Amino acid sequence: MSELQKEFDELLQSYKSEKARMREIEDHFDRHRLQEGGAWLAKCDGILIQREEDAKTRRFGDAATMIQSVLRSHLLRKELKEKGGKKGKKGKGKGKKARAKASIDRVDTQVCVCVCVCLSVCLSVL
Repeated sequence: MSELQKEFDELLQSYKSEKARMREIEDHFDRHRLQEGGAWLAKCDGILIQREEDAKTRRFGDAATMIQSVLRSHLLRKELKEKGGKKGKKGKGKGKKARAKASIDRVDTQVCVCVCVCLSVCLSVL
C-alpha cells in the first residue's frame, strides 16, 4: 500500500510540474497571438484609413467634375443665346424673347440646384 501511495505521490508531482510547464507554454503562445493580432489590426486600420481617404478624394473629384460640367454647359448656352443661336419655329402665344428668357431662367435655376447639391456632397464628406 505504501508503494502505491509513493507511486501516486510521484505521479501527482509529475502532473503538477507538467501542468505548470503547460501553463507557461500557453501563456507564451497567448502573448504571441496578441502580438500577431495587434499587428493585423494595425494593418487593417491602415487599409481602412487609406480607403476612406481614397473615397473622399474621389467624391471631391466627382463633385468638381460635375460643377465644371454644369458651369461649362451654362456658359455655352449663355453664349449661344447672345449669338442668337438657332432660329426655331415661332410658337403660338408668347413671343420669342419671352421664351428665351424663360429658358435661361430655367437653366440658371438648374445650375444653382446642381451647384448646391455638389457643395452639400463635398461638405458631407468633411
